[in-house]
Amino acid sequence: MLLVIFGHSGCKWPLYPAIYAFHMPLFFIVSGFFYSSKRSIGSTVIKELNRLIIPYIAISLITYVILLMTNGYHDLFLKCFLIGNSFDNEANFVIGPIWFLLAMFWCKIIYRSLNLLLNIKGLTIILTILTILIVLTQSSFYNNLYKYPFCILQGIVCLLYYHYGHLLRENYPPPARPRTPDFKGILT
Repeated sequence: MLLVIFGHSGCKWPLYPAIYAFHMPLFFIVSGFFYSSKRSIGSTVIKELNRLIIPYIAISLITYVILLMTNGYHDLFLKCFLIGNSFDNEANFVIGPIWFLLAMFWCKIIYRSLNLLLNIKGLTIILTILTILIVLTQSSFYNNLYKYPFCILQGIVCLLYYHYGHLLRENYPPPARPRTPDFKGILT
């Protein structure tokens, strides 16, 4: 998360390309590492609405008020916020570093749904094919990626990274925490 903040803070060459080469994939991989399959889809949606969509709305509203007070691009920002993405405009204005909240929301919901329907090996194959198809069907992938509403395409593309994080957890689980000694019998 610190790399995301630092990367969006206006850092210069050579840090900018170095951080942008891996910071978002790493964020989704780490998020996938902490994936839990214990929830139903409904409870996952409710949890992620609270954890991701409410902060997205709150940050957007604060930004809108600041832009309104400073006579910034508040009308343009409002349009970007309402469609959950940017669009071609003279100011090249985007929803900025909060886009990943929407992408993570879609990523988690779609991943949870697919994980219920498919086994892990089937999910790996499906996600790999889906990512390749998305990349191949976009004539200018980077530019088109930001034209889909609510960052749904970014969330779908990030499914593969999220899945890799989950596979890391499945294949290399964290070490078990040591048990705390029980001194009750000794003290009595």
